[in-house]
Amino acid sequence: DRLTKGLAKLREKQRSGDPDDVKVLTAMTYLQDQANNQRGVYGSLEQLELYYKKSSKREDNLFSLVRVSSLIGEILATEHYGSIFLKDFPESDKVDGVRRLMLSSLFFGGEYKKSLEVAEVLIDKVSKPSEQHDICLFVLGGSHFYLGNFEKAQPFLEQHVKEYPKSKLIMHSEYFQGSNLTRLQYWDKAAKL
Repeated sequence: DRLTKGLAKLREKQRSGDPDDVKVLTAMTYLQDQANNQRGVYGSLEQLELYYKKSSKREDNLFSLVRVSSLIGEILATEHYGSIFLKDFPESDKVDGVRRLMLSSLFFGGEYKKSLEVAEVLIDKVSKPSEQHDICLFVLGGSHFYLGNFEKAQPFLEQHVKEYPKSKLIMHSEYFQGSNLTRLQYWDKAAKL
């Protein structure tokens, strides 16, 4: 009778989405983080996402997975798990952060065509002024610059420099803006910048 009751409790816990394995993996994530092993953090968070999708902490775990994958340079994983997050938690207060992480990860990973596609979709969805609009403008200008679309890049670069003078990315934008003008052979304007 005790075994039957214990087995029933165990099965109920498994179905709830938060079995003891989730606690163990969460503890492992914490320990890896304390040891500054971001690859370890990524591995345990990925295990939580792959095997425990019913967990009550899934939103936080998935957001952390997107953040850590971006930190360690796993560009495709950032995009993959970010897309899952946006689909499964569209009303989350972390949506803007996930979008920003996805976009910056793609751009700084050299995926300019893909980052351009994502930024073109996001630019109309994000509020203005905001960090998300800031990164979208930067990525649009920078991606066009790196892809050799200098005519298309210039308006985005000018808008970014004008609207976000205190941006973390302003130095990059100013460089792109000046360099872009030299490619367009506007020597006087480029020289001033």
